[in-house]
Amino acid sequence: MNASQNTRLSAIGYTRQQNKIIVGVLQKYVNLAAGWRPRLFVLQQGVLKYYQVYGPNRVAVVDVLDRLRSQGDVVLVGVQIGVLEKEQQRMNGHGVAGEGLKPKAEMHVQVCQVRESKADVTKFYVDSGTSVLELRSETQDDRWVWIDAIQEAKMDLEKRQMSRIDEHSTVHSKDHFKSQTEHIRQKLEELGGSQSLITYVVGLVTDMHTRYHDLADSEFSKRKTLLDIVYRLENEKRQLETNAAVEGRLMTEQARGNESPQESSYGEEDDETMDMREESARNLEPQMSSDEEFFECETFVDAHEHYHSRHTSLGDLAEFDAVCSLNEDGLERQPTSMESATKSEKWDDGGKEHGIDAAKKELPTPAWMLQEGEAPQRRAALPLPKQQERSVSLWSLIKEMVGKDLTRVCLPVYFNEPLSALEKTAEDLEYSELLDEAYMYPKRSLERIVRVAAFAISPYSSTVGRTSKPFNPLLGETYELVSVEKGFRFISEKVSHHPTIIAAYAEGRGWTYQGDAEVKSKFWGRSIELKPEGVLRLDFDDGDQYFWNKVTTSINNLILGKIYVDHGGIMKIHNTNSDMVMKIRFKETGMLFDRVPRQVEGFVESRGQKLEYPQLSGHWDSKVHVLWGPNKRQSLWKKNPPPENPTRYNLTSFAIQLNEITPGLREKLAPTDSRLRPDQSFTERGMWEEANAEKQRLEHKQRAARKAADEGIPLKPRWFSINFEEVDFSRRSSSKRHISSRELSFEFNGEYWPEREKGSFTNCRDIFGPLVQQT
Repeated sequence: MNASQNTRLSAIGYTRQQNKIIVGVLQKYVNLAAGWRPRLFVLQQGVLKYYQVYGPNRVAVVDVLDRLRSQGDVVLVGVQIGVLEKEQQRMNGHGVAGEGLKPKAEMHVQVCQVRESKADVTKFYVDSGTSVLELRSETQDDRWVWIDAIQEAKMDLEKRQMSRIDEHSTVHSKDHFKSQTEHIRQKLEELGGSQSLITYVVGLVTDMHTRYHDLADSEFSKRKTLLDIVYRLENEKRQLETNAAVEGRLMTEQARGNESPQESSYGEEDDETMDMREESARNLEPQMSSDEEFFECETFVDAHEHYHSRHTSLGDLAEFDAVCSLNEDGLERQPTSMESATKSEKWDDGGKEHGIDAAKKELPTPAWMLQEGEAPQRRAALPLPKQQERSVSLWSLIKEMVGKDLTRVCLPVYFNEPLSALEKTAEDLEYSELLDEAYMYPKRSLERIVRVAAFAISPYSSTVGRTSKPFNPLLGETYELVSVEKGFRFISEKVSHHPTIIAAYAEGRGWTYQGDAEVKSKFWGRSIELKPEGVLRLDFDDGDQYFWNKVTTSINNLILGKIYVDHGGIMKIHNTNSDMVMKIRFKETGMLFDRVPRQVEGFVESRGQKLEYPQLSGHWDSKVHVLWGPNKRQSLWKKNPPPENPTRYNLTSFAIQLNEITPGLREKLAPTDSRLRPDQSFTERGMWEEANAEKQRLEHKQRAARKAADEGIPLKPRWFSINFEEVDFSRRSSSKRHISSRELSFEFNGEYWPEREKGSFTNCRDIFGPLVQQT
């Protein structure tokens, strides 16, 4: 008997027939390291059990199904079970088989509780009181089938226990009707009714009871017939899908050549090893914060993304592409949350660029853009190094830095990239066109907040492979960036040395962006943790305002393995003109590996209630898209291509341009600009000896200036004003926050650009010049 001869279903009700054995493949969450793994689940006679389908101890699916078919009517749920069966039939069934084969685990459904995930339409939980199975089905319909089958199995067990009572229930019902008619007869006799009247009334009641009882039986029979037809059509539909899936897989394998049956054709690792570590790994999992627990319950993936990005052991997903194409036919519906969307929007599957209706609102052209003239020609590569880089003993430096604040550690320039932290702050505006697009939508609209969210995610894309430390700015150091081609100008200043705080301000076409940040950094031997504290604020000229905070960044595997940068935590984007909040989760990479790393996902809350749409998802290192409704996915942002001439620092094309002094720019720069910093300039040109010497000189000069300021007039920021209600430098503990996480602690005073236009900067300290030795 093959798969085509079996019952296949995807809707509630079909499992309620007697003697059904429910079989299917579900994704089971194993632990943080292993993630989701496929398991063969069997529900039979009130017992839910599962087997391994990959690894050295995988079960022979064909043998298990044949054994189950000899015991009853087998119902296959989902496509994967049919794919596995035909695969093993083609390979003559490789796996462990036999009557004595024991499942990995068993649960009696009579003592289990089943709970659906409110966010992920394929996810559900089975709780036995002592353990919880976290499961995912292939589709939402399949989840309904499994939940309904488990609930029906529980009810069936109760019915069996109450079978004798059920046998007497029908007799009891007839006796009850008899007693009611006798009660009517007695009442009529008490009221003095004649015998003919009593006989007429009792006969009328009996006739009406019989008529309605027959009508109910007829309607029940009709409904049962219609449901059988529907279930048969569903069965035929799913069989066609399975055949298409298997044929797609066979065509794919024929194209790349046959594989040996002894090899894992799905790229699956040793599943048994992962299961043996399951309990111990659970004990090692870190405790989640309340926000992380919230997102764990509110995880969602749209149907298309679920098939293509989730962890699955079936490797090639050609068969699921075929299934998706079949399932999506005829499912086009109008999303309720898209009433404000215009016809000019280009909806796509995530690969196309989104369109903007320019007629909605025109982008203003600031006067400074006209004064600047044409944009300069910018460089595409860094200068070639003039000296050979020397090797440095990393361990000799690491053992002296464990547990210290990295902002207080002096490192050789070999560990620096030729950019300052001020210039890295300017990198946040690489994708400023997202703010231009957001400006063109109405205030407080969902279209605007999702583009603000994409802008807030985009800066993290430039951190991939960026493991070198930026130059720590000197107190009072500044950096300006005037980008005519992008339509914004930017200024940042280091406003505090201990703690290190950077304030920034930018103005674009219809919007202003400003923020301050105190980055707390700790070195833990194998990793560096960077926790930014402060607020970023975005104001549109129509009065709409948003603010958010950055998530935690970590640099991992400093001792062993490949060094990589990761981001994790919850980012909340607040609209101050309403109660609308967008929550974005940055998923941290797993301890050992992660099949789908660097994920982000988010949703909008209004008045404390989560909106079904829009749903934001993607990867912070590549692209982000938004789901407005079923099959309504729109691309929001895509990372720019890498430079043609890559650097050892892994700088982006935008970052390569930041430290460049274009023709005519030097005369316009403030004397405190990072481009004029000598040690950083030497590092960019590969003059390591001169760079190290200058770095030591500048740090010595800064310590002397700070000491003089402590003894005399304290140093104050030049281009930013302190909000003393939000700043508290009296808290010297590194574990406490010195600046606000909701309000700006340093605000731009507006004096920089007028002084730049005049060509003279007043009250600027000489922070890069020679150190004056005091006698």
